Amino acid sequence: MDAIKDRYRLVRRVGEGGAGVVYQAADALLGRTVAIKALHQRLAVDLLRGEGRSLARLNHPNVVSVHDLVEDRGRWYLILEYVDGCHLDQWLAEHGPLRPEHAVETFRCVARAVQQAHQLGILHCDIKPANVLVSVSGEVKLTDFTLAHLLAAGSFRGPGGGSAGYAAPEQMAGLAVDERTDVYALGALLRRLAGSLEQASEPPRQIEVTIARATAPNPEDRYPTVEAMLASLPDGNGQVTRLASCSTVSDLTRVDPITRQEKQPARVRWLALPTGGLAAAAVLASVAAFSHFTAQASPVRVTLPDLVTSQSRSAQLIVHSLALRDRLHRAYSPTVPSGTVMRQQPAPGPVLKGSTIDLVVSEGPRPVAVPDLRSMSQAAAVGALRRLGLKVAIQTEDSISHDSGTILGQSPAAQTRLLPGATVTVTVSTKPWYWPF
Repeated sequence: MDAIKDRYRLVRRVGEGGAGVVYQAADALLGRTVAIKALHQRLAVDLLRGEGRSLARLNHPNVVSVHDLVEDRGRWYLILEYVDGCHLDQWLAEHGPLRPEHAVETFRCVARAVQQAHQLGILHCDIKPANVLVSVSGEVKLTDFTLAHLLAAGSFRGPGGGSAGYAAPEQMAGLAVDERTDVYALGALLRRLAGSLEQASEPPRQIEVTIARATAPNPEDRYPTVEAMLASLPDGNGQVTRLASCSTVSDLTRVDPITRQEKQPARVRWLALPTGGLAAAAVLASVAAFSHFTAQASPVRVTLPDLVTSQSRSAQLIVHSLALRDRLHRAYSPTVPSGTVMRQQPAPGPVLKGSTIDLVVSEGPRPVAVPDLRSMSQAAAVGALRRLGLKVAIQTEDSISHDSGTILGQSPAAQTRLLPGATVTVTVSTKPWYWPF
């Protein structure tokens, strides 16, 4: 992975599925956090190329964006936007189904992304909650176009497969697919978002009718397009487009977390004993006590990665995902971009679960106070500003009451705090052309 390692520093493996592995990485060139997706070597590279081409054609706020497609030693890697958060399955497990109006507005975000894909000749073919990411700010983004079908010669072509419960019957049977295939998956997604619609009011009834038609087994009975499906839903206020950020879930690793197998304390099992309840209780108490002391004697350790050069938010998420606590410290740096981790304590390596990790985060260059330049000579003023790392812009103004080259004014005013590299404009006196002295 030399081509990857030269630019991207892998932070951790955050997810693995049937198609491939996803890593979180730091882009050393642009100073940002990215996701790197690598297909399992048994799968055709055309899948990854196809996903990259599909994402590159899409430009939608609710679709994960693609940054690059990189080849390294015959293996291809997809460089994607990194979304801090969790997938919708995790979010719903924590928060439960949404209220009907909120479910519809959240659904619209995903459906409009699919609608744009269809307009560009792309079928997603794997729409499900696990492929909808929820960021820490509550935005939803559709991801994973591995199974996408592209329109060619009047028909959609692409890999087989799908997810049970969301893939349409014709897709599972390996038959021809079209826009109605994604409509089926969207109907199943809406059902998952809204949960059990037991209210008797009109909006829930409309949603139930929409779900029933969208998930009809026969494609001919479904909505012909995503647009038609959206038009059948009750009107909303259009304002509920963000979900509450994950709390419990956000402390876990992102996207199908992959964790090291750790030694777990012995589990207490209920035993069917012929003796009375008191004897059984005594046995259980003994097992529980043994489990407690075994766990106490074998503290769990996790491996802390190198967080230096990571963005502070990403570093915090990594720390939390390992069941560790973070403590931030701020410091100025003339060379490290603002928001980037400069130092960490302890160093990378094994640490006890629950430990506190100190992170020193850059605030960028230290601001400097603009000096009072009035009445100074031009040369003295320019020297004072340059020593502070500030740039100078000069404008002139005629004055018969000041010596030529004297500073008459400045902008911004004295004591204004600026970052090095900012410009201060000074007004320098000159004698009018008609002044003989």
